[in-house]
Amino acid sequence: MKKLLKKINIKVLVIILVLIPISVILFTPKAHYYKEDINNCKNCHTQDGELIFLNTIKEAKYTGTESCRDCHKEEYNAYMKTQTGHSMSKMTPANVIEKFPQNYTVYDSSKNYYYEMVQKGDKFYQREYRLGPEGKVVHERWMEAQYIIGSGKNLRIYFYDENGMFYELPLTWYVHKQKWDMSPGYREFNNNRFSRYVGSMCFSCHNGHMSKLSNANNRYKKPYHMGIGCEDCHGPGEYHIKKFKDKKYTDLPDNILTIVNPVRLSPERRNDVCLQCHNEGKGWALHDKKTWFDFRPGTLLKNQRSVYESFNQTKHTFNVANTGSRLFMSPCFKGSHGQLTCDFCHSSHNLFEVDKVKFNRQSCMKCHPIEGLPARVARLSESREDCNRCHMNKAPAKNTLHGVVDTDHWIRINSDWDKVNWYPERHHVEKLILAPVIDKKDRSIDIRHGIAYSEYYFTEEREKYYLDSAYYYLSKGIKENTSSRYGNYYLGRIEGERGNYKEALNYLNKAIKLDPDYSKAYYEIARIYQKQNNYNSAISSIKNAINYKNAEPTYLELLGTLYYETGSVKQAVEVLNKSIKIDSQNPNVFFILGNIYIFKLNNPQKALGYYKKAVLLNPDLPNALVNLGNTYALLGQFDKAVDSYKKEILFRKNSTRAYINLSKIYKMQGKLNEAFGLLRKAKLIDPRIRF
Repeated sequence: MKKLLKKINIKVLVIILVLIPISVILFTPKAHYYKEDINNCKNCHTQDGELIFLNTIKEAKYTGTESCRDCHKEEYNAYMKTQTGHSMSKMTPANVIEKFPQNYTVYDSSKNYYYEMVQKGDKFYQREYRLGPEGKVVHERWMEAQYIIGSGKNLRIYFYDENGMFYELPLTWYVHKQKWDMSPGYREFNNNRFSRYVGSMCFSCHNGHMSKLSNANNRYKKPYHMGIGCEDCHGPGEYHIKKFKDKKYTDLPDNILTIVNPVRLSPERRNDVCLQCHNEGKGWALHDKKTWFDFRPGTLLKNQRSVYESFNQTKHTFNVANTGSRLFMSPCFKGSHGQLTCDFCHSSHNLFEVDKVKFNRQSCMKCHPIEGLPARVARLSESREDCNRCHMNKAPAKNTLHGVVDTDHWIRINSDWDKVNWYPERHHVEKLILAPVIDKKDRSIDIRHGIAYSEYYFTEEREKYYLDSAYYYLSKGIKENTSSRYGNYYLGRIEGERGNYKEALNYLNKAIKLDPDYSKAYYEIARIYQKQNNYNSAISSIKNAINYKNAEPTYLELLGTLYYETGSVKQAVEVLNKSIKIDSQNPNVFFILGNIYIFKLNNPQKALGYYKKAVLLNPDLPNALVNLGNTYALLGQFDKAVDSYKKEILFRKNSTRAYINLSKIYKMQGKLNEAFGLLRKAKLIDPRIRF
């Protein structure tokens, strides 16, 4: 009997030993992926509750909105009709909504330029020109409008592509007003003409994900992504497509997902999908080594960036890009304890046509049933159906910052009684106190606060207050986290701005020790050495920057300038020509090349072409018109020299060099009265002049 039992036990053991490996083989598809792709990734896939989202890692590839169409036709077709679905597009005759021909010109009195949009065949151009005293055109420049940002619901802004870099154009079509006017910010703050560079921050929201070139700072790979696409809310589609083609992904456990559906996310992560673009704030700070394109739906926004809003929020001004911070102040959001999400009131795909007033009312009634509302006498003579009318203020087109009809998401009683007032926003009446709206508590919290003030100073308002605030938080934060490359970099920039070059170099070199391929730090070091006339060190540093970003035109421009200043003419010409092959719209590079050929190489004919291009790109560039006139004079083309000097005097009435040089030509031509008259004018401007 014992022998029989022993045999049975051995058989059972053998069966168990055989069955265990068989079980492993049977369940391999689920266990294998989890072990190989998740554990080896050190849990870098996002886990939200029980759910794991595979496509939240940085390495997941974007496949483009078109890749979603075949399987999700209804959602795709509906979404492409929304504002976000065609937020950016190419400018073609097929999508024209503007009025052509433009029957009036737009005049910028601050810089004395006229603008108009012109259609020529299938292409569109913006024309800029200036008029002389007799109504004659004295400057003219044309630039093609190749791309549009704007769905056509509020406004359309135009751009041109320069080898993967995008620049904004001066004219914008304001849909609600049905008129052309200066682009947002151009009239209020500064007319940047054709040189307003479009950075990654702008594209990350207005056009979704774009692929950047690795050897430059803000140049993009073709073909360009067009419009805010499916993947900007659902994450990269690579793994989701593989799920239907690759056996490795077809039989995953129910809690491991290949795509993010925001509805399945916890409230904070769900809101962050929207807040990546709808909570811009007044200041921001990317987290160390993060870029504007690194956010993945399903992750927490506070792990990629920090956002800062004005500490003193006003009821009278609100921006379309800051709806999140306004919502956070609402009793509705506070009362939900953070559970209220954007999709509670907003439908992303726009699948069904709805009566917006009724839809909004139904959304409100979910939390505020009619029987629970106080029985107040209606203050409106018309229907009380529209909850938003009283509780969410609205800025009409005639009273908005950039021609956008905007709704305030600070929900409150009698919201519409607060009259919208943009004056403080436009004129920066009070200094901003930046307070974090999105942030996390870690060792770099003060560093990020300092970065926000730094960016506000460098990009918005160069007031000492913001520089000092940046220095305060950065110096405080670097004591807590000495290993922050961003902290050291920004402290270096701040100290350089304050003229403390020794301290600036110390911080910037620390940033490079922490990150040896930090090209921006090398660039800042080179600029500081240039200010100190330490040209050898400046050239060495900018060469290091170019080693990492060899197609960055601003780096090439600085190296070429340094070569010119040290008399290395051949190297200067070579490097500066490389720069304009990448960016042919930079007037400074053409001006320096003109100087090289006129002053160093004694070749006025060659210099002439460069000066003409510099003046075309920017007639207000200091000394460009004077040097152009001098070059014409050297070539014996005195009429054109006179014309250049006259333009210089017209554009800059205090240009003594133009008065003196023009007087010399008049004297040579025997026009003595005119010559002496010009010299007297020059002496009135600068009494030190002798003649």
